[in-house]
Amino acid sequence: MPNPSRNRLPPGTVSEIAQNIRLCRVDIEALVKNWFGDSGIEGLRRPARDLSSIAPLPDWLAPGELETVQGFKALKRQVEWLAGRLAVKTLVTACLDAGLAPTNVTVACEPQGAPYLPLFPGHCLSITHAGRWAAAAVSLDPALAIGIDIERLSIPGTRAFLDLVFSAREQAALDRSDPLSLPRAWTLKEAYLKYIRRGFHRSLRQVELIDGNLLEHGRPAPVRWTVTPLAPGYLLALVFGARPSPSAEPD
Repeated sequence: MPNPSRNRLPPGTVSEIAQNIRLCRVDIEALVKNWFGDSGIEGLRRPARDLSSIAPLPDWLAPGELETVQGFKALKRQVEWLAGRLAVKTLVTACLDAGLAPTNVTVACEPQGAPYLPLFPGHCLSITHAGRWAAAAVSLDPALAIGIDIERLSIPGTRAFLDLVFSAREQAALDRSDPLSLPRAWTLKEAYLKYIRRGFHRSLRQVELIDGNLLEHGRPAPVRWTVTPLAPGYLLALVFGARPSPSAEPD
């Protein structure tokens, strides 16, 4: 008799965050408690461990994925990676092909690190994690590119951090009286770098949020964006628009 629990994914929450864009968020702390019985994500500050004994994993990981996660050096990295893959597999089976087994859903990376779905290369994918949360988003419209990022509200406001992330004129425009000003801008900038599929191959300071306008190299970026609360203490940024052409400008 078939096992009804086989290939069943642990719970992830799927929602529509914009037209033709779906998001799945996964509570990493809940996974940790379910799998290890630990007190939460603070229990992840340990070396990597053998995860092959966790019963659900072979039922939803593709061949080779367990070997990948076993190769990480820290338990925190193992669980973050697994939570991201769980979000992706949940999205694909919920939104793109309900008949697919999670074991058949895989993620590959472009040369500069951007993730994509080999079975659905026309549907843009973005993955992020921070602290307690992991999330993935997928575009249901092949013409639509997306980028998402999660950040905690509690970010450093040191001079070194500001100079690393923000241009001088952007720092001057930040509203220091608004506690969301820094995390909103930082989260949005990282989501934009994912939208253009460049990640940290492009400087965060080349992308600016000034007076509510998102700029790249000083010019308005032809995108739409939102920054909304994901959960208490966390923001989620979404950037979306037409698929960008490869930039010929220097980094």
